[in-house]
Amino acid sequence: MTVQYILDLLAHGETVDEILLEYKGLKEEDILACLLYASETLEDTTFMPLVEVEAV
Repeated sequence: MTVQYILDLLAHGETVDEILLEYKGLKEEDILACLLYASETLEDTTFMPLVEVEAV
């Protein structure tokens, strides 16, 4: 099971409790680790606003 899979479940509305019931090998700490990994991965990302440029 991948971090992306767990994040996708959460993004689509699954709760931590629902995930834990479905996947007996997981612990709450595993799911929290996925969220921490995603947070740390995005930490060094620079986001620039998209600006619409009008044609002259």
